[in-house]
Amino acid sequence: VLNNSGSFDIRSDRTWRHFAGAAGSLTLNNSGTLKKSAGSGDFSFLSTVLNNTGTIAILTGRILVNGTPI
Repeated sequence: VLNNSGSFDIRSDRTWRHFAGAAGSLTLNNSGTLKKSAGSGDFSFLSTVLNNTGTIAILTGRILVNGTPI
């Protein structure tokens, strides 16, 4: 579980997943700012639950959660 209440800045085109845990065992609780500021491709959260009450700012590329763009 990652609880973000500040700024979470994504600066790459990668995939975030839990290789050793069960599917869906990663949770990102965002009440701050989730931002993608670098990389022209996709950053993917796989098998991840995203609970967002904050701001999402995509300045370049895309953010995908379980294959769906946000």
